[in-house]
Amino acid sequence: MSINRYDQEEMYGQVLGIGIDQIECDRVLRSCEKKTFLEHCYTTKELEMISRHKRSSATNFCGKEAVVKAFGTGFRKITPNEIEILRNESGAPYVLLYGRAKDKADQHAVETVGTQIPSAGLYDLRIAGKQPYQGRCSQLRRRKAGDAKDQRQKNA
Repeated sequence: MSINRYDQEEMYGQVLGIGIDQIECDRVLRSCEKKTFLEHCYTTKELEMISRHKRSSATNFCGKEAVVKAFGTGFRKITPNEIEILRNESGAPYVLLYGRAKDKADQHAVETVGTQIPSAGLYDLRIAGKQPYQGRCSQLRRRKAGDAKDQRQKNA
């Protein structure tokens, strides 16, 4: 996905990417028995959470898959431990980005990466969206207003 600065401005208020993933929880839980998998896929804070709630390893991994799909990179350019999914006081997930994941977000002027966690049985489904920075909105509105005025003058 290649987005230049003006495309970003035009996308203000819209989602730039959506990633959806569904996984088999038991498969991730089995993988978490391996220390190398845990170290490669989870941050220290996530590992603390996983030690209290084993199933969060599967839900977080599914969320990470959704995030890299929203970026359009997969895990080729971003490693799982560069995406951290934690929970606030009410249990709602939030996403923090580090390293190449943060660089990718900055490159596309992404301010927010959100994830939803609907859960059902053996499978988990995650939906992640990324939204652009809001700071360029006024520039875009001025430019569009000027373009519209110029067009009206040409048509008159």
